[in-house]
Amino acid sequence: MKLRWKITILCGLLLALLVLALSQVMYDRLRDQTYQVHMEALKAELQRVETAFTEQAERKLPGAQTPEQREVLLRRLFQQQVSGEAYLQLDGALIYGSAGELILDLAADAPSGVRHAGYGGSRTYAGCVGTLSIDGRVAKYQIYLTEDLTQEADQMAQLYRGFLKNAAITLVVGVLLLAWILSRALKPLGILQTTAAHIADGAYGERAPVKRKDEVGLLAADFNRMAQAVQTHIDQLTEQNEAQQRFLRAVTHEFKTPMTSLQLNVETMRTVRLPEDRQAEILADVDDQLQFLEKLVQKLLKLLTLRETPDQGPIDKEALAERTRSLCRGVLEKWGVGLEVERDDAPLVGDEDLLCSALCNLVENAAKASQAGSTVHLRLLGSTLEVEDQGVGIPAEAISKLTEPFYTADPSRSKQRGGFGLGLSLVKAIADAHGGTLEIESALGRGTLARLRLPEKEETQ
Repeated sequence: MKLRWKITILCGLLLALLVLALSQVMYDRLRDQTYQVHMEALKAELQRVETAFTEQAERKLPGAQTPEQREVLLRRLFQQQVSGEAYLQLDGALIYGSAGELILDLAADAPSGVRHAGYGGSRTYAGCVGTLSIDGRVAKYQIYLTEDLTQEADQMAQLYRGFLKNAAITLVVGVLLLAWILSRALKPLGILQTTAAHIADGAYGERAPVKRKDEVGLLAADFNRMAQAVQTHIDQLTEQNEAQQRFLRAVTHEFKTPMTSLQLNVETMRTVRLPEDRQAEILADVDDQLQFLEKLVQKLLKLLTLRETPDQGPIDKEALAERTRSLCRGVLEKWGVGLEVERDDAPLVGDEDLLCSALCNLVENAAKASQAGSTVHLRLLGSTLEVEDQGVGIPAEAISKLTEPFYTADPSRSKQRGGFGLGLSLVKAIADAHGGTLEIESALGRGTLARLRLPEKEETQ
């Protein structure tokens, strides 16, 4: 069941209960007020009847000689004063009675002066107790007036039923109007649901066309922003996946060439007798191919497996600089670039192997970006490690992406010089593992400065 029908039915039931309760309260109050008005009028009538009856009875009773005469006289005097249903009782004997059903609330031994009034069923009643002097003795009388309000009760019941009928019609109209209002109010939610279903089916560019400024409009705006964020994230993932696919295809191609060469060289040496100088050339070629493959595999493995915090200890800056120089000697000689080292005696704490790997990557990148005959500067100052070159530089828009795996600012130059887009990713991973940061400053034609900033720690003893 849809939400608008659930709300409509619930509201309809609540309104129906409210209408019934209010109708009953109004009916009871109207009945009580009506009966109260008639009861007050009956009490006033009782006061008048009693006063007139007792005055005339006191004046005329002395002329009656026998009890029968007195009874007839009292009945006639009482009858002259009353116009509705009433009765008169004298010393417990009924003298006059025209009421169909008597509600005898006044006991026979009730004291003189007692008055009582009330209502029950469809009648109101009022009664009193008094005394008369007859032949020198005191006689007790009871006067009782009652009024039948059946007609008024029927009219109130008819009015009550009419009110319920009109309330029911109004309720039905109100429920239908509520259903229409809810349908209009919840329509944007239906649009949101449809849009969400389309997005779930893959239509990531779908947006909810809701322009309202209420809560539903704000929800739609937030939904659209969420959908845009999801689409952006999916686009980024798609772009990254495509980049990785391109990288895998490139690596496959790069692996194919040296592997083919290796297979041919091995097959040649196994099947052909060659001079020693030719064998040396083939072995040198094989060595170069193996080193190429080994370097690529090591970079990939380091990038994918560097997850835990490394063991850190004091590092000898001089030893670190010399180790870096030794490992990078081949790259520096290949590109005809020199290395100048500057260091201080401030303590440096970290994993020497990982930091050496990071510096080798930075020095290798600097050498590839530099012209032959230039110098790469390696600085070990405090807890900061810097590598600076005067090479071609990096565009400003590419600096923020340099640490992404497989990203290269100049793909054609990287391919020519053997780059895989993994070195700076590895350096950043090493910096993160040490709790440090990697900062890169560069400008086209002015060189690049890579700064590995480590947390300052006291040297471990």
